[in-house]
Amino acid sequence: MGGLRYLPIPAIKGAATVNAQSLAWLPGAQHAAMAFTSRDLESIRQATARFAADRDWDQFHSPRNLLLAVISEMGELAEIVRWAGDSDPTIPPDKQQAWADEMADVFILLVRLADRSGVDLTTAFDRKLRLAGEKYPVDQFKGSNRKYDQP
Repeated sequence: MGGLRYLPIPAIKGAATVNAQSLAWLPGAQHAAMAFTSRDLESIRQATARFAADRDWDQFHSPRNLLLAVISEMGELAEIVRWAGDSDPTIPPDKQQAWADEMADVFILLVRLADRSGVDLTTAFDRKLRLAGEKYPVDQFKGSNRKYDQP
């Protein structure tokens, strides 16, 4: 679109694949928290930076282009569940791997966007979660979907 070059984002070596155990979070399941494979965000940032540098893609990875790529990949993620409604399961069983792959694309591009625009995602996450906790105290918002500025 409009001269924007979208680049393929293959999975990072060692990334988790979808399996029955990793689907425990799906509606209709026990809603048990799924533990992620342990890997620090800095090593992921380094891997994505190395992947891009090895291919001389830094020239294409401006914050604007990466942002548009994130939006594009979010659209591909949404495509998987479009028209599915709130059925159970929300993610069709035959689309589980595609769902995981598209989420990984969004994650990879988001990490790359943060790196190229000078945002430490770990620090930004900590700050934003703290601010959200102040805006949405448990005793006032537990079980509520209202926005903080709504009575």
